[in-house]
Formats: sequence, structure tokens, C-alpha cells
Amino acid sequence: MTMIGPRAHRSVGRSLLVAVLAALMAIPLPGPAVADGDVGIFTPKDVYMMDYPGDAGFEPNTPGPPYWNSPDVKACPTPITCPVGISVPAYTTSYLIVSLRNPGPYATGTDVGTLRVYFTYAGGSAVWPVDWTSLGSMVLTIPAGVTTVVLPWTAAGPGLVSTLYRWVSPDDPMLYEGTNTYQNAQFNNNVVWKNFSVV
Repeated sequence: MTMIGPRAHRSVGRSLLVAVLAALMAIPLPGPAVADGDVGIFTPKDVYMMDYPGDAGFEPNTPGPPYWNSPDVKACPTPITCPVGISVPAYTTSYLIVSLRNPGPYATGTDVGTLRVYFTYAGGSAVWPVDWTSLGSMVLTIPAGVTTVVLPWTAAGPGLVSTLYRWVSPDDPMLYEGTNTYQNAQFNNNVVWKNFSVV
């Protein structure tokens, strides 16, 4: 009798220890991702586009640089990349050439998502999403490095046209996205803006 009690206690203790260890092993360990903008959003991937030359993708960006002239977006007369310009001929097919960069500053690894493109004639007062019209989208796999994609675009009548580019991926969520399009570009390395003068 005196020997059964301690053995039973040891057996129960071992069972509890095994259960605790099994539970700990079932908890997934975090990968190499870090906080996106230090606001508690963890992402295993980070594809970004530059808001201005030299933009390294850290968010939120400072309020100083303009957020309507992304160097990662060009409109060219052919599908071959051309020098940066902001003039686009009306009623003629141009080609939007967009560069997506991976890895960004918050994580590494191939990402799969959708590049969504929009336009508006509302200029700097454009409200997201009500003032923007879709120009199309592309499902893409973005490996490490720079991936360039081409989208045909026929601009309507002359005037200032704003275009917006959003990388949408469940593995790379937005840091913040509200109705202010300018702030959306400032706070998300997934969002860039490019204005064109249609002539």
C-alpha cells in the first residue's frame, strides 16, 4: 500500500508533464517576420512599391515627400520600359509598367497576391474607395528581387488622371487603410499613387 501511492503520484506527475510539453509543442513558433510599422501586425511576407526615389518601404513614411509620383510606376507607349514621364496621350493605348519589390523591410519570402489598379479624375481630394474606378487586376507570384508587370491602359479625354496601385495579399496586410488616399499611400508600402497628365 505504501509503495502504490508514491508510484501513482509519480505516474500522474509524468502524465501532466507530458500533456504540458505536448501543448507547448502544438503552439506554432513565430517565423522571421517582425512588426509591420511597430503596431503589432505580423506578416511573413513583405512586397512593396516605392512612394519616392530611395523609399526603402518602412512605414509609416514621413509626411514630407509627395505621395503622388511613385518611381515604380511608368506609362510607356510600348510594353517595353521607358524613361519616367508623366504625360500620356489621350484615346491611345499606353502601358502601365509597375515594379514590385520583394523582400521588403519587414520580412522575406515569395508572396502570392493581387495587384489592383485604379484611376480617378478627382486628383488630391480623391476619397478611397468611392472616388476610384478599377482599371484591372493581376494575380501574381512575387519572388525575391524586383518583378515588373505591364498593364495596357487607354486614357480618356485630356486632364489630370490619378492612378492607384494596391498589392493585396493575405500574407502581407495593410498597416492602415482609411478614406484618405494620400494617407493610405503614406502608411502602406503596399499602396502607391501616380499622377499623369493626359494630353
